[in-house]
Amino acid sequence: AGAELASEPRPRDRQVAVLVTTLLESQHLSNHPLDEEIAKRALNQFLKRLDPQKLYFNQSDVDEFLKLANQLEDRLSNHDLTIAYTIFHRFQQRVLEHSKTIETLLSDKFDFNLDEKINQDSSLNQFAKNTEEAEDRWRRQLKYDLLASNAAAPQTEANQKQVTKRYQQFTQRIGNTTADDLLEMFLSSLASSFDPHTSYLSPPSYESFQIRMRLNYQGIGAELEQHIGYVAIRKIIPGGDAHKQGKLKAKDRIVSIGQGTDEEMKDVTGKTLREIVQLIRGPE
Repeated sequence: AGAELASEPRPRDRQVAVLVTTLLESQHLSNHPLDEEIAKRALNQFLKRLDPQKLYFNQSDVDEFLKLANQLEDRLSNHDLTIAYTIFHRFQQRVLEHSKTIETLLSDKFDFNLDEKINQDSSLNQFAKNTEEAEDRWRRQLKYDLLASNAAAPQTEANQKQVTKRYQQFTQRIGNTTADDLLEMFLSSLASSFDPHTSYLSPPSYESFQIRMRLNYQGIGAELEQHIGYVAIRKIIPGGDAHKQGKLKAKDRIVSIGQGTDEEMKDVTGKTLREIVQLIRGPE
């Protein structure tokens, strides 16, 4: 997998924060200062971006973060992004903890004859106040997931594996979050606090955006998919380069990547889908 996320921001992150906050205050159409109102909006947007269904954080986490909100205005003025790292590392911790809850609950049988309700509108939900409340929320959510996946036969082993895999992939994705990913999430939360249509793109996201706009980069003509611990080929595109070459097949795992016949192959075992796509994609 990629390098583990550091415990605190990089010096470069501070430099980016200086540029972004300066531009937002001086150039944004709203002419809104970077004040307490914006800081609180940014914090709420960041929490919503991380945990939209309010399933992972508990109420004591959020209470703690809201106390930090009083410092956020000063920290943003000083271009200090430590709060983003504090909150995100707590989120990673909660995701790992709840991944065990999810696997335990999905390994058991659910009673689909109970008359129960679940709110899919997150504005109607509250963060769990204790372990028992959190587990009950997850039990209802997983029942909903099983029904949404296969309403006719929610309790089949295949359906349970499918839902389990979805959460395992999410846990893996959160574990592979890079400093650029976190910077993008936090600064986009800040930017959208000025208006919903303003955001920040990290260098990898900006590169992907430019590629889509220019349409002068291409891949090999294969659809890829993320699995637990590896990336595989989902299907070969008819007429594409991989189809013409004829060696790659659906379900093949991507274990190394190189250019031409002379370049040394680079081991990509454990890398994320995005990292592998970036290595494969290039000029025609």
